Amino acid sequence: MFYQEKPYFTADKIKIVVPKFTGFDNTIAQFFITSMSKSFSTFTWGSSSYNVKIINAQKIKILINSNGQPDYDRMRLFIRAMQKLIIKNVVQWQDKQIEATKRIVSEKNK
Repeated sequence: MFYQEKPYFTADKIKIVVPKFTGFDNTIAQFFITSMSKSFSTFTWGSSSYNVKIINAQKIKILINSNGQPDYDRMRLFIRAMQKLIIKNVVQWQDKQIEATKRIVSEKNK
C-alpha cells in the first residue's frame, strides 16, 4: 500500500481507497496504511481476500478522541514522532559507519 496524492491511472487488479473526510494528507495516510497493512496481513496475493466486499468489511484500528471520533491530530503526532525516531536511528547508524570507516583508514595508515 502507498499514498498517491494526485489521481493516476492504475491496472484492474489494484484497489484504490478514497477517504470520506477532508484533511486527509500524507501523514494521516501513513497512519492508515500502517493500520491497514496490519489488518490485511493475512491476505495473500491473488486470493479472494482482496475482494472489494471483504476489504470493505475489514476492521482497522485507529486513534479516537473522547467523543469517539477519529483523532487525526494524535495520528499526526504519532506518525511525526515515529519519523523522528527513525531519523534518529539512521543518524546513529551512519555515525557508527563513519566511525568504523575512520578506524579502518587509521589502521591502514599505521
